[in-house]
Amino acid sequence: MAASNPIDFATLDIVLETVKDALLLRGPHGIGKSAVPAKVSKRTGMRLLDVRLSLFTEGDLVGVPDHERIKSTGVTSFAPPDWLHAACTEPVVLFLDEINRATPGVQNSAFQLVLDREVKGWRLHPETRVFAAINDSPEYNVNEMDPALLDRFVVYDLVPTHKDWLTWAVEEGLDELLVDFIRQHPEHLRPTKAVEPGSVTPTQRSWARLAKTLSDAGMSASQYGGQDKDSLPRGFYAICMGYVGVPTAIAFVNFIKEYDSVISAEDIVDRWKSFEKKVAKLPAEKILGLVEKLGNLCKEKELTLPQVQNLGAFAAVVSGEQVMALWSAVSSGKQANTVKFHKFIQPRLLEVATKANGVKK
Repeated sequence: MAASNPIDFATLDIVLETVKDALLLRGPHGIGKSAVPAKVSKRTGMRLLDVRLSLFTEGDLVGVPDHERIKSTGVTSFAPPDWLHAACTEPVVLFLDEINRATPGVQNSAFQLVLDREVKGWRLHPETRVFAAINDSPEYNVNEMDPALLDRFVVYDLVPTHKDWLTWAVEEGLDELLVDFIRQHPEHLRPTKAVEPGSVTPTQRSWARLAKTLSDAGMSASQYGGQDKDSLPRGFYAICMGYVGVPTAIAFVNFIKEYDSVISAEDIVDRWKSFEKKVAKLPAEKILGLVEKLGNLCKEKELTLPQVQNLGAFAAVVSGEQVMALWSAVSSGKQANTVKFHKFIQPRLLEVATKANGVKK
């Protein structure tokens, strides 16, 4: 199902600074929808209440009749569940998860909660923020959202990029080598094409869970970078396979084995002095692969002057063919990078051109 209101996490983060109305997040499983209200909770200091509506009956949401109060007042009243009591008596971040897997009765009660911020006489605290999330895809067994309920939300279809996940992973302190694997191989973050039903495939959530499992077991991938895969702890591959599937687990283990020779574009522009000797030992095909990464970086962001200087230092040590490829790659990116880089690479380009003309003579 095509996203009708697509948004990435970075843009959504900006939106959340302004929009305080109830927000509905749609998207496939495992992309990090639940991380959005969690981040708001952390930023605001308000308690997060995670309510899984698919497990609820109507009574779980609206509460049960308060017989003692009914006896004393003669008026029908309900004793609310603990989460609703909290959401009404203090400012919280209320997360209504899997709302489209709920029964019609629960959905109707959720409708009232979102529409009127009230249910069975209990009104939400004025500062309580409401989020809801649904797995919105034909492969899920879900109930259709009532258009009237949908209309009460600010609706976004989350279409995350691998950069979104990388930003989150770095903030959360996930293992550096695992994060670098996704940085270098974003195709392994989650499938981009349909897969066989029942296949184990990676998702943003499964990578986070794998990182935590390995860390808790004292087996973080960063400990083994550059070692032979036979040196990995017993069960390491099997653990990875269970979380991300066979092809990705194989790629991840091989990445760990060869990690000492892996250099990122950021390594060149931010840490050139530390990687200069390693670059000198790289074969031509790895240099060209690095040139491609640098080209992608120049398309994505505007480099600072020190970063461009490091890029110029890199250009000074690679071959003529690689210099031409680098200039072409940088030139296809942001114009500001091209302008800054030109004065650093111009002498090298002139040198390469002179040698080429000399050969022709």
